[in-house]
Amino acid sequence: MAEWILEKISYKIMITISIIIGLIVGFIPITGSTLSLSRTFVFFPFYVLGYYAKDLNLLSKIKSKQVKTITIILSIIILIVILEYNNILSIKILKGKYSYFDIDNVNIILACGERLLFYIVSIIVSITFLNLVPKKESMLTTLGRNTLYIYLSQGMILKTFVTEKILLDNRIVGTLLLFLCAFILTIVVTRIINKVQSYKKYKLEVIHG
Repeated sequence: MAEWILEKISYKIMITISIIIGLIVGFIPITGSTLSLSRTFVFFPFYVLGYYAKDLNLLSKIKSKQVKTITIILSIIILIVILEYNNILSIKILKGKYSYFDIDNVNIILACGERLLFYIVSIIVSITFLNLVPKKESMLTTLGRNTLYIYLSQGMILKTFVTEKILLDNRIVGTLLLFLCAFILTIVVTRIINKVQSYKKYKLEVIHG
């Protein structure tokens, strides 16, 4: 049903509608992770953009030299602003599972504006990331293939760090520890996956003789 709608409606209209839905849902008191309803609507514009990406040839367009230069400059500015004013966007806005009424000390209209700002910043940073991803394989390619496992396990690890107070009170040391642990975990997981794949390949060779 959803795919049929996306096919029948113009991408310009559908993208606009998805953003409007993402903004309006904040006025509905849907809070928490129940069925991920709020997050589904908040991140809906990204799903829609992903659906049309191939037909609109977005990857080739965003990789043009002009777009690459502009988005990298904007991303650097965004990074500086966030480091200087780390409360410019509420963490609850970023999570997408809270209504505007649940965001502390923020006017609901202002919160709606923050969500729109979140969309703009996310798109700019995403384009920059895609432009910085190398096209050729390198020594980090093997590690990069397994980052999904880091993404799936990071929540458990972070909660353990927080519960056991491993991150310490020092923000810089805590951040460095996180990067170090993520790097070590990536290497360990990569080696395990390589061993499992090698074993499966060996078993197939034995079976097929």
